[in-house]
Amino acid sequence: MQDVTEKKAAKGALSQPEIEYRTLFETMSQGVIYHDAGGRIISANPAAEKILGLTRDRMLGRVSVYPKYKLIHEDGSDFPVETHPSMTALETGKVVKNVVMGVYDSGEKKCRWINIHAMPLFYPGEDKPFQVYSTFDDITERKEAEERLKYLSLHDPLTGLYNRIYFEDGLRRLRNGKFGPVGIIVCDLDGLKFVNDTLGHDTGDALLAAAARVIGESFRKED
Repeated sequence: MQDVTEKKAAKGALSQPEIEYRTLFETMSQGVIYHDAGGRIISANPAAEKILGLTRDRMLGRVSVYPKYKLIHEDGSDFPVETHPSMTALETGKVVKNVVMGVYDSGEKKCRWINIHAMPLFYPGEDKPFQVYSTFDDITERKEAEERLKYLSLHDPLTGLYNRIYFEDGLRRLRNGKFGPVGIIVCDLDGLKFVNDTLGHDTGDALLAAAARVIGESFRKED
């Protein structure tokens, strides 16, 4: 026989609703999701519903969030469910912090970006988590702003073509990499100065944009 009174009391105490906890859970701006030991979602707060665009009923009982959602890394590659921070915390018993994940909605054709922390929970005296909870923030606006800044830093705002910074970086990569023969085409627009002088710079800009479009359509995406 083994005396499990203390353990049973601890389990009972953990299951009692507390007003302070419930108020915080329901009103905090961070999303919170609880998973049981099998990885199934057992609870989600209103902020989680708002951030993910799902009702609690659609989340409960699932290991992943929702079938039509695709989880992705920042580079666009798949984010397997088994490597989700919550699953990692359950498997290792360790806290997982600052994992950026994209939740792509195939129906709406848009992606929400979240930053996740996962915390395993243990009964006293046990080393295997009985639950894990994840908190996450919606960082979609920040990610989109970062992408816009990155795009502007590497592209010409008029034509949308890569700019000189990207070109010089590309030359360094070619110089240091193991590439075969590389072809470079240098072209000029005849009469551009005449167009600018006689028809105005707006017309000249339109000519540049049209030329850039023709050049872009003439090459493969990877060129």
